[in-house]
Amino acid sequence: MKCEREAFEAFLAENGWSLARTKSSHSSWTKPGCSRPVVVDTNYEDVPDMHLTSNLRTMGLTRKDLRDFLDRGAKK
Repeated sequence: MKCEREAFEAFLAENGWSLARTKSSHSSWTKPGCSRPVVVDTNYEDVPDMHLTSNLRTMGLTRKDLRDFLDRGAKK
């Protein structure tokens, strides 16, 4: 699955995650009640597939949730 970094960050924000900090080339997103942050490497224009898998697992969401979000954005 291909996902642009900016679209993934919008997906994070829509699901209640907020940018906590940026250190070097990584941004860290947190959500109250979640013990692990979601980390996004800003060196990439598209989020690598293995990063999507790991971050979606941390978020408790699926690829279908992300795909539905991306489809809604494309139809706007």
